[in-house]
Amino acid sequence: KLCRYDMEPLAALHELRFKLVEEGHTLPEHKPGIESLGKLGNMLNKPKAKRGDWAEGLEANDLSKAKAEVLFHAGCRYSYDSDLSHVAQTSVKILQDAGVDFGIMGKNEPCCGGRAYHMGYKAQHREAAEHTIEAWSQAGVKTVITPCADCYHTFKRLYPLAGSKVEVLHMVEFVDRLIRE
Repeated sequence: KLCRYDMEPLAALHELRFKLVEEGHTLPEHKPGIESLGKLGNMLNKPKAKRGDWAEGLEANDLSKAKAEVLFHAGCRYSYDSDLSHVAQTSVKILQDAGVDFGIMGKNEPCCGGRAYHMGYKAQHREAAEHTIEAWSQAGVKTVITPCADCYHTFKRLYPLAGSKVEVLHMVEFVDRLIRE
């Protein structure tokens, strides 16, 4: 006989991880990342003040101080990894050249919390999601564009469960839309 339960296997795995973390069965390797998320706003143990350094000289609107309907969200890796930051910089230049009215959060860009979720830290993910959704709301954001696969998945699939109603596009999807238009 086949099991006829309509269950998403990955959802079941996440629930098991959530339960393990709730009961204190955590991996020591996860502790530095989770602590860093709480203290520094990212899981890479990088200083929050340097989060927006990748955008230096790009003259992008800072949505922690202004409003725009479109937000470019670089993501932790693209913000801090010098081998990847050129992707975020090029993305911003494309948006500027296309005449898109957008902004960034710069040093105030929050971590999506997606990795915390997948490691079983549901509360930390929820806190990151609520903080991010509130920042988007205050900035008037209706569309989020990101080159980061982790952020894209988290914003597109997990944030709606926390109440997000913004449109989420990967940078490639947005460029495709620009070309079609």
